Amino acid sequence: MTRSVADSWTLIDDWLHQHVPHVHATLAPPATAADLQRVEQAHGVDLPGDLIAWWRGANGMRPGSMSYAQIVPPGLWAMNTEFAVAHLHETRQLATGPQTSVPIREYDATVAELMNEPAGSPDQSGEGVLVHLPAWFAFAYENRVYFVDYRPGPLQGCVMRQGAYGGWSGPLWPSLAAMWAETSDVLLSSNPGSRPERVKTTVGDWWFPQGWWPES
Repeated sequence: MTRSVADSWTLIDDWLHQHVPHVHATLAPPATAADLQRVEQAHGVDLPGDLIAWWRGANGMRPGSMSYAQIVPPGLWAMNTEFAVAHLHETRQLATGPQTSVPIREYDATVAELMNEPAGSPDQSGEGVLVHLPAWFAFAYENRVYFVDYRPGPLQGCVMRQGAYGGWSGPLWPSLAAMWAETSDVLLSSNPGSRPERVKTTVGDWWFPQGWWPES
C-alpha cells in the first residue's frame, strides 16, 4: 500500500530540516482553506485529496527561493496554489493570443473534447497542442510542468508532465502519493555526508544542486 502524502511529507520535511536546513527554510507555510478554495473555484473541479494534503504540508516554496530549492524529482520546484491558478489562465491566454491565431472557440472546443477522455490519456495531436484542462492541477515547475490529472477513469489522480511549449506525457506516477513516497524513500536512502551529486529515480537522474551541501 502506498504511503499517504501526509506521512511521506513528514519524512521529507524532517529530512530537509535535519540535513539541508537552508533548503527547508525555503518551504512556504501551509496553504489556508481560502488558498485551496481559490484553486477549486478557478478550475471548477473538485481539488484532488492528495493535492490538498500536500499543500496543507507546505504551500510550495517561498517567493524568491534560491535555485537549489528543487525538491521534486528529477529537479523541479514545488509550486504553490497561486501558480496552479495562474498556469490555468495563462495557458489559455498564450494559446489564444496573437502569436498563435487560435480562436478562443477552437481552444474551448479542444478543452471540452479532452475533458471527456480518461485521466492519463496521451497527447495524440502529433504537434504538441498548447492546452491546460480544468481537471489538470499544476503543482511543480522547471521548464516543464507536473500536474495531477483529475479527469475520471482508472488513472484518476496520476501525475503527468506538460512540455514547455505544449503537449503532455505520462503518467509518471500513478498518484501524487506515489511521487512523494518515492521522493521520501530516495532522500532517506541517500548519504548526505558523502555530498552525492545525483540519485536514481523512476523519472531519471535527480541531480542535486551544489548549494544543497555545505562546504567541507
